[in-house]
Amino acid sequence: MQAVIALPAGAACLLTFAPYFCSVKATLTSKGQITIPQPIRQRLGLKSGQVLEFDETAPYLKATRVIEPGAWKSFGKKAVNPWPKLSGGEIIEKMRGPVALPARRQRR
Repeated sequence: MQAVIALPAGAACLLTFAPYFCSVKATLTSKGQITIPQPIRQRLGLKSGQVLEFDETAPYLKATRVIEPGAWKSFGKKAVNPWPKLSGGEIIEKMRGPVALPARRQRR
């Protein structure tokens, strides 16, 4: 069963347009450049000089940060195995914890 909520006449319009009022905007220059607003740069950890890659197949503007090849070489180098003496099965058992089977039902 779904609940039906009655909204005042102007509320539905406000909910529809709220993202446009609360969004951060940027203007495209004649050179095709935009400035990514500071709140977005801070939230995504973007720094000056970083390279972004654009997805031309996306139906919207989609840019992702390019990870430098050198960063991949050092990735995971400092990782430490928290269970060096356990087998894979023992690790899974330890993570899952004890298994409690349901009580058997008696036949009538």
